[in-house]
Amino acid sequence: MGYPYDVIENAASKYNADLIVIIGEAGGLQKVIGSNAIHVARNLKLLVGIFT
Repeated sequence: MGYPYDVIENAASKYNADLIVIIGEAGGLQKVIGSNAIHVARNLKLLVGIFT
């Protein structure tokens, strides 16, 4: 598998994705979307939608 960011980046590239959607749970910001989601949103060169 690999690190979550790398797996998401590879899948997005493989499927020629235009948008990544991440769904979180209730709690504080870090708990809601998690550190991996934050890393993806900040670094991936795609639109990233984060929903809680």
